[in-house]
Amino acid sequence: MITSKYIKTMSLALASLLMVSACDDGFEELNKNPNGAEVATPNLLLRNAIESTVTRTHSVDLGGEIGSGWVQHMAKIQYTDEDRYIPRVGTMNNTWSSYYAASGKDFQTIIELATKAEHDNYKGIGMTMRTYNIAMLTDLFGDVPYTEAFKGDRGVASPKYDKQEDIYPMLIATLDTANSLLSEGGKEVDGDIMYDGDIEKWKKFTNSMALRLMLRMSGKVDVSAGMRKIVNDPATYPIFTSNDDNATLFFLEASPDDHPIHTNRQTRDDHRISENLLNMLTDRDDSRKFVYMDVNGSNQYAGIPNGLLSSKAAAYGLTNVSDMGPYFQAPDAPAPIMTFAELNFILAEAAKKGYIDGGDTKAQEYYEAGITASFEQFEEPMQAVFDDMDGVHYGGANPANFTTVAEEIAYYISINPYDAANGLQLIAEQKYLALFDQGLQAWFEWRRTGFPVLVPAEDGANAGQIPVRLPYPSDEEGRNSSNVSEAVARLAGGNTLNSKVWWDN
Repeated sequence: MITSKYIKTMSLALASLLMVSACDDGFEELNKNPNGAEVATPNLLLRNAIESTVTRTHSVDLGGEIGSGWVQHMAKIQYTDEDRYIPRVGTMNNTWSSYYAASGKDFQTIIELATKAEHDNYKGIGMTMRTYNIAMLTDLFGDVPYTEAFKGDRGVASPKYDKQEDIYPMLIATLDTANSLLSEGGKEVDGDIMYDGDIEKWKKFTNSMALRLMLRMSGKVDVSAGMRKIVNDPATYPIFTSNDDNATLFFLEASPDDHPIHTNRQTRDDHRISENLLNMLTDRDDSRKFVYMDVNGSNQYAGIPNGLLSSKAAAYGLTNVSDMGPYFQAPDAPAPIMTFAELNFILAEAAKKGYIDGGDTKAQEYYEAGITASFEQFEEPMQAVFDDMDGVHYGGANPANFTTVAEEIAYYISINPYDAANGLQLIAEQKYLALFDQGLQAWFEWRRTGFPVLVPAEDGANAGQIPVRLPYPSDEEGRNSSNVSEAVARLAGGNTLNSKVWWDN
C-alpha cells in the first residue's frame, strides 16, 4: 500500500473532466474530441475512481451509520434515526449513483479505453475494481443491474436487474480474467493511488476478493473447486501474504482530500462506541480496545446501547461515552477495503468447512494468523499506547503488563484459543472484531453467519429486527420503475429492510 501522495486537488481541467465522469455522453464527447483540452485517459480516471470508491465505502452515512451502526461497532448519541433503522433516502440514492454512475462508470471506461490501447494492466485493475463496486451494490440491495449496466451511451437507459445468484458467478469469472490480464511484465500503470502501480499486489487483491465472494455464496453453491484452485496454486493465483498487501487508501491531511470521518468530525459529534463492541473487547482482554476507542471525559472506557431515542441517548452525555479512537479520526487515516486479517478468517472458515484442505488444523492456523494480522495492522498506534502506559494496562485489559505488541498477541491467543467444537463461531467473532472500521463488510458477514449474536436496537423502528438489506433508491424507482418492480417481486418480503438477499436466504 502507499500513502496517497497522489490524491491532490485536481487542476481545473481535470476537475472538469471528473465532473462529467458519471455521464455516459460526457465520456463519449471527450473521447471523440482529440483537439479538446481534456481527454479521458485511464490514469486520470483511475485516481478519481479509486478515491470515489473508497470514500463511498467509508462514508459516514453508509459505512458508518449503516454498516458500523447496524452491526453495533458504533452507535449514535445524537440524531439517532439511522441507529434506529431509519436510513435517510439520500443514503440509498447517493450509494447507488456513486457505485454506478461515478466510480463504477469510471472503471468501465478504463476497461474500454485499456482494451483499445491493449493495456492489460489497466484493464485488469478496471475489472477488479468494477467487480468490487458491483459486489458492494448487490450485497447492499440484492438483485441489481449488471449485464446491462454502464450502457447508457448505447441506448440502455433502463437496465434490467440481474439476479444475485447470476451476478456472483459472473463477478468471480471476471476476477479470474483480471488475474490473467495483470502482469508485472506488462505496461506500467500511472494514477494508482492504492498500490502505486505494484501489479503483484493487484493480483493478490483480485484473488483474495474472489475468495471473499466465494465464501459469501458458499451457503448456496459448492465453492470447493474454485477456492482450492486459488489456494493450491499461489504462483498463478497469488493472495495476500502480509499486511503490506492490504487494499488500503491513505487519505491526506488537508481538505478536501482528508478521510471522510475526519471531515465529518469537524462539524458533527453524533457518534460513539457501541456498548456491544466494548463488552466484546473487554470480555476477551482485547488490547485493540485502546486503538479502536478513546477514553471518555473521566478517563474510562464507556459505550452506549444502539438504537436509543434521541432523548435517551442525549441523557448519556457526550463526554461520558467513548468515541472512536484518534487513529481512525485522523485526516490521513487509512481506509481499507480488504485486509490480510480478513483473508485469514476466510481461509479459516473454508478449512473448517472442508472447502479447502486442512480441516481444524489449518482452521486453527488461519484463525491465529488472522488475529495476529489484525493486531499487527494496528501495531504502531497500539505500541504507542503501551509505551504511554509504561507497562501498566488499565480499563480491564491484559493484566500481564506486556510491553510489546508481539507479547500481547501471544497472550491474547493463549486466552482466546481456537476450539474445534465451536470453531465457526470463534472465527466469525474474531472476524467481526478485526473488521472494525469496515462496517459494511462486518454487516454483510453478520448477516451470513449470524455471529456475533446481536440484540436489536432498544428503540428500533423495524419491528424489532436488525436490517438485512437496503431498499432500492427512490431515484431508481422513478427512472427505472418496471425493472425495479420486477426485482421487488422476486423479494419474499418486498422492498424492505428485512427482505434477505439470495446468499442470505
